[in-house]
Amino acid sequence: MADDQTEYVFRLYSSDKHAKMQVLVNDFQAVLEKHFPGGYHVELIDVLSDPDQATEDRVFVTPTLVKAHPEPVQRIIGNLSKPDEVLAILGILTRETKKP
Repeated sequence: MADDQTEYVFRLYSSDKHAKMQVLVNDFQAVLEKHFPGGYHVELIDVLSDPDQATEDRVFVTPTLVKAHPEPVQRIIGNLSKPDEVLAILGILTRETKKP
């Protein structure tokens, strides 16, 4: 179960910065804000512009979402279009933490 004091840090890796990816980031941030107001940070990283950061996080496929904090570090690769499901897979959202 998530701690209300926990600040989550996410890095979303992509190979493009098109509007579609920005929509995904906005949707993801909206879900985070709904469940954890002010308790998160999301960074969009273009692997073509910042390959060193991608290598450091062991990202070789895009899109990839890395939950960098709190540990353990976790990664989800592929379809990220359903932010609530992504957070549930990461174990961040549970029935107790979901808000209407």
